Amino acid sequence: MDGTCDALGNGSKAQIVLLTPYTGGNRGDGAIQDSAIENIVSRVPGARVLLSALHPIHVAERHGVPTFPITGLEVPCYSKPRERVGGTRLGLLGRLAIWPLRTIRMVMREIRHLARTYLLLRRSDLLVVSGGGQIDDYWGGPLGHPYALFKWAILARAARTKLVFLSVGVCLLRSRLSTWFVQNALRSAEYRSYRDLGSKQLVAKMKFTVDDRVMPDLAFGLASARTEGDAISANSNCRLRVGVNPIPYFYLHHWPETNAKLFELYFKKLVLFVASLLKDGHEVVLFATDSPDYIVMDLLLDQLTMCAGSGKIGAVSVLNVASTGELLTELRTFDCAVVSRLHAAILSHICVKAVLAISYDRKVTQYMADMEQSRYCLDINNTQLEELKRTFGLLRSSQAEIKSIVRRKNEEWHSRLALQYDEVMQYIKKKCFSKNAAEVVPLSAFK
Repeated sequence: MDGTCDALGNGSKAQIVLLTPYTGGNRGDGAIQDSAIENIVSRVPGARVLLSALHPIHVAERHGVPTFPITGLEVPCYSKPRERVGGTRLGLLGRLAIWPLRTIRMVMREIRHLARTYLLLRRSDLLVVSGGGQIDDYWGGPLGHPYALFKWAILARAARTKLVFLSVGVCLLRSRLSTWFVQNALRSAEYRSYRDLGSKQLVAKMKFTVDDRVMPDLAFGLASARTEGDAISANSNCRLRVGVNPIPYFYLHHWPETNAKLFELYFKKLVLFVASLLKDGHEVVLFATDSPDYIVMDLLLDQLTMCAGSGKIGAVSVLNVASTGELLTELRTFDCAVVSRLHAAILSHICVKAVLAISYDRKVTQYMADMEQSRYCLDINNTQLEELKRTFGLLRSSQAEIKSIVRRKNEEWHSRLALQYDEVMQYIKKKCFSKNAAEVVPLSAFK
């Protein structure tokens, strides 16, 4: 069982399963699940909450709830690391010889997982696809999360367990099979909402989604999303404590695809920008919201050591935290943040900090627009160093205005999420377990 729970639930207490492709290392995913657990338990006292995730042992340690594996398959860039080129000592014949045995073992594991998942859902009242960028096949292809969503949705229907999608993001669906999996999973749900309008538009061809809602990222449902940030400095020219969140953008095996040129262009700009912050007398704190970020932080420190010279590297520190709560505590000590990951921006805004986003993806750009911060969002590939410096200068001089907007949006989005939780939890309180019939869409529909 990989240290996870077996099938589960007894007595009359509600049992709710949260489904997420979470490994325990991503602080944004951690904030989403903390928010979901916090809001569900407050509305359904005594509810038993379980997390179905990619690395159940790590997730259980982070959140203190029972966990269950999301899949029995081993899929590169999803349920196992991306395979490195040249990383095996086996030749072609050796790989061909062991492939059938590995495939048979994996199929048997998945069959066992299907049976255990059905038993779990039979004893559960609600299955929640809980936030994050879950409509996506970039990380693992069709047999990654699209298949996992389809499998859990079909088994939930068979078990007569209600299914809801809460504030999910839509990223890439590059194959017809992925689209087929996702469409049938979404069709099976009693309720669906998306974390931004762009996400909803990406599934607009699925006609049954027309009345679905757009709701904020679940991280804004945290109680701490209503917490005031630190006082704004009256002197915009004073020494600032700047949080910097790098990302392994197309870097080696830490990204589904490798593009050394794109990574170097981004990384060189980041090194020069951080060096300019140090030269201006600011303190820089490097922080991660996902485990691979630490790889880039180490590279960044090495480069700064070589180019900063006389003692300037002493103004740079690396933040190491064990939980999302600890990260939020540290973020509140920053004056502002320069980030690339979506939840580095979200968690910084939750702490009422001004954020400059170096956007690598539509979701980051969309989020900054929704937060009314588009002027502080730059494209990771097309922005030049001088534009980065100029935008940071504008950010410094506009902190009072930025933080006022962020406080207002935090309050608004926290309230909207509270209403969403209120509505969805009525499924449990009213013990309304009947499911509407949902037909499987034929694959031929996506020619």
